[in-house]
Amino acid sequence: MKQNEYRQGYDFLYSRKGFAPGEGLNCCYYCGLLADEIDHSFPLIYLHGLLKAGEYVPHSRLIIVPSCHECNGILASHVFPNLSMRKRYLKKRLRGRYRKLLSMPDWSESDYKEMSPRLIENIEMHLVKKKLIQERLAY
Repeated sequence: MKQNEYRQGYDFLYSRKGFAPGEGLNCCYYCGLLADEIDHSFPLIYLHGLLKAGEYVPHSRLIIVPSCHECNGILASHVFPNLSMRKRYLKKRLRGRYRKLLSMPDWSESDYKEMSPRLIENIEMHLVKKKLIQERLAY
């Protein structure tokens, strides 16, 4: 069974949390970026296996939330008792993934005096990325 078939067969079991009033995707539940996917807090692949084996899965565990591609990919098939633990795990992984960028020093205008325009442009681009990651971690 393909993932789309899983989704069509089991999405009705999941309750929706963090969606915009019109039930469309909004911002990522985990980091605040624009959501372009949905995350099944209890992965579909495990749900399919448990239900096929006749196991009970509490409805409170079956939640879908809007998610950006990166967060959904990091969480993938990891199972956690609740959404806050998923979010905590994700933040830890994002900090690890972007540790070099996050450790980049903040530069001042006086630091730029002896640098080439291309280097300054590169530094400023990385500072913008650093700020975005910090905002995602603070979300």
